[in-house]
Amino acid sequence: MDVFESFAFDITLETPVDERIDSYLDYLLKTYMHSSSLFPPTVWASSGFNIKRTTNGCEAFHKQLNSMFYSAHPTMFKLVDRLQDVIFESGFKMRGADDTARSKTAKERKKAVWIEEIKKQFEDGTIDWKVYFQRISCTELPATRL
Repeated sequence: MDVFESFAFDITLETPVDERIDSYLDYLLKTYMHSSSLFPPTVWASSGFNIKRTTNGCEAFHKQLNSMFYSAHPTMFKLVDRLQDVIFESGFKMRGADDTARSKTAKERKKAVWIEEIKKQFEDGTIDWKVYFQRISCTELPATRL
């Protein structure tokens, strides 16, 4: 079942009759559910576990950049000098990235297996869509710690 079908047939059928809820569901439909929406499901709905879901990389870069300066307002010369250092270091890391592809940690592998089990249970009809969404959204973690 894809995102639009789930939204149209499961979620909207379960909602109480209320003009405010209808208005909000229309907004969700127009903004996120159709393939022609501003943010279609292809942008945000992925069943893959290997995608990055955080901004840790951006936050780490920002922290590193801030640590390069001793004042809140560096001179233009210092800024350009530091940015050149960042460009050099980034290029160095990118050239070596292909050689040292990071493998998944045990925690990531265990979570990927758990997610696949939940998907299989849903596809087999063992669990309904509500239980599937609850488990896959990590509001209900596996019995063993990750």
